[in-house]
Amino acid sequence: MELFLRWHQLGIWYPFYRAHAHLTTKRREPWLFGDQVTQLVRDQVTARYQLLPMWYTLMAEWAFMGLPMLRPLWFNAIDDDASYEHVDDHFMVGDGILVRAVTKSLAKTHQVYLPPGKWFNFWNDSSSAKAGGRTIKFSLQATSIPVFVRQGQILFKKMRPRRGSHAMAVDPYTLFVYGAPAMGRVYIDDSQNHDFQKGAFIYDRLEFDGTVLHAQPEAWGPGPMQNVKRQSHARTVLQGGLRIERVVLVGLPAAPQGAQLLWYEDATAEARFPSQVRNLSMTATSMSGDKSSWLLTIKDPAVHLGGPYNWALKLWF
Repeated sequence: MELFLRWHQLGIWYPFYRAHAHLTTKRREPWLFGDQVTQLVRDQVTARYQLLPMWYTLMAEWAFMGLPMLRPLWFNAIDDDASYEHVDDHFMVGDGILVRAVTKSLAKTHQVYLPPGKWFNFWNDSSSAKAGGRTIKFSLQATSIPVFVRQGQILFKKMRPRRGSHAMAVDPYTLFVYGAPAMGRVYIDDSQNHDFQKGAFIYDRLEFDGTVLHAQPEAWGPGPMQNVKRQSHARTVLQGGLRIERVVLVGLPAAPQGAQLLWYEDATAEARFPSQVRNLSMTATSMSGDKSSWLLTIKDPAVHLGGPYNWALKLWF
């Protein structure tokens, strides 16, 4: 049962996650192990589905630019000699998520190597960041394996539980912003045809400098999509499912006094006074009781991916 659980907990971080078995082998559906195991596996599958926007983006960047979806630790830390020592049980998903496999039965703790930088516990948004460039002792839980997010990442999620990805197509997005400065990319098409080859896609880059979060179209690197121009009406073509319903900022150094949505006349008018200002609902809590690290949730900023790009979400301290 333990091996079964650890396999699923690791499997959700692979590009291809399925549980195949030969017809004559022992059956291994989660519910055969009881309600507790079924719930634990369900929680992991839910986490997988929430991150489908990330997986779809990684898949597109692999197909169009050759960027590997899974990477060794040293891929983004080429000068860190210690990263080369953990190629058998650590790996990166994209450039921001570190996964450490559980490789010993009945283990209560595991050694986790964190490359240079700061790292947040993926499973606990309220825990403070840990300094990297060192090995830490991590207490293992039956519910999950060690997973960390590099400071400076923006993850795109769809948080509403559905029966499948097609049912999620028009669901809004939740952004998780880890520290500052932070950046994240998201690729979206209708997943039904090849119209993306004609420019019917969205490829956005979101940036947060510690005070302001804004979006802009991202350019493709070298590859088959390098010269494909996105249609100006791509957002119209990809109807629905582009609204951002929540922004969660993890690891702010202070509690903001307020949050506002600023609208400008056009995307090049950031230096001018905004044409519209709207105060946003927010909640801020200290992380692990640490007054130097805050978790902020902003509800319903009423902006969309795919443009127009004349908005900015601004924090006031």
